[in-house]
Amino acid sequence: MQIEEGGIVYQGFSVSFDMWCEEVWISLFADASIWIADDLTVKAIDELNEVLVKQQITVLHAVPSIPAVTDEVPGSRLVNAGSEACTPQILKKWATPGRRFFNSYGPTETTVTSNIALLHDGDDISVGNPLPNYNIAVVDENLNIIPRGERGVAL
Repeated sequence: MQIEEGGIVYQGFSVSFDMWCEEVWISLFADASIWIADDLTVKAIDELNEVLVKQQITVLHAVPSIPAVTDEVPGSRLVNAGSEACTPQILKKWATPGRRFFNSYGPTETTVTSNIALLHDGDDISVGNPLPNYNIAVVDENLNIIPRGERGVAL
């Protein structure tokens, strides 16, 4: 994801949610700063945008519904969206020049992200390719593996 030293990462997930690992461990390994939101801030979605701007957050890991309801944050340079379906509207709003937008996917059983895609405005929305040491099989309703690039079904 290229989280870098000097970045400021918004940390708003509970430790019991797997995306917390990406907020915390990747940031610590990269020597980025972590701004930890308190319980009140996490729940005040209508005030989140103000917090992101005031704290100069550069990295946001979020379920897509969060960037959907917040304004674009000047200075943010990386958004990692996962755990929900991303929409073209979110992509258009946040996958702007100068900002990397990742759509990630990982069922709880894989312990965080198993697939990731770097997306740009106008791209087809995808969960991307598996990360190293992971494999994925996309299946139809009868659990038959389908050809690469075809849509599968959610099970």
